[in-house]
Amino acid sequence: MASPALIGLLNPTILLSTRKIPTVELNMVLHHELIHFKRKDVWIKLFMLIVSSLH
Repeated sequence: MASPALIGLLNPTILLSTRKIPTVELNMVLHHELIHFKRKDVWIKLFMLIVSSLH
């Protein structure tokens, strides 16, 4: 996986690549993914997938 991602509905997990990430960049990445978590973006994405499938 090339870029970090937030996955999981009931037990959200942040997936990171195996490459070494500088501390400053890691802090920004974690902050970015935590914003997705706080905004419930995974649930919104699921809802949009269901709506698109029904349409």
